[in-house]
Parts: sequence; C-alpha cells; structure tokens
Amino acid sequence: MVRSRRILIANEPRAYRDALAAALRALRPQIQALVVEPDDLDRFVERLAPDLVICSRASETVRARAGAWVLLYPDGEEQAVVALGGQCRELARIDLAGILALVDALGDIP
Repeated sequence: MVRSRRILIANEPRAYRDALAAALRALRPQIQALVVEPDDLDRFVERLAPDLVICSRASETVRARAGAWVLLYPDGEEQAVVALGGQCRELARIDLAGILALVDALGDIP
C-alpha cells in the first residue's frame, strides 16, 4: 500500500496557513495537508517525515529532513525559496498554482 503524500504547513500568518491547507485539501484530496504551529515544526518534521514543508522559517531540521520545502516570504520579503529534488531556487513570488505544481511534482521525485 502506498502512503499518501504528506505536506506540513507552518507558515505565518495563521489565517494564510489555514486557507492554504483548505485549498490543498479541496484541490488535491489524495494528499495529507497538516497544519502545525511554526514553533512545533521541527518536532513534526522529525516525527512525520513529510514530503513537503511550507513554512516561514526553514530550520536546519527542515532543510535536512523534509523531502522538499517552500520558504514563503523570508524576512517579510515578497519572494519564496523552493527546494525540490536537491535543487534550491529563489522565486520572485509563488501563488497557489505554483504550490499545486510543486505538490504534483512530488510524485516525480524518488
């Protein structure tokens, strides 16, 4: 049996995190979109080994143990940093369509 893709969402503000999780659940019902408090993120990354983390701060634990991660608006800047498949890149911005594309790309990563 194949485990569904697990996504941890721990970005700020909370309303954005909750809205993003609701959108992912509605548009990609085959995944698990789990909302966690940013201060608890490292503990959940260690415990759940997520396929993707969406956060406002990418700790060493996230960088080392998450399959992929998205850093939204680091230091309040209008940008995102995406790490996927061993590659890290900065984007001027990312929207829901971009996040959905990342979720879909998870299936292509071993």
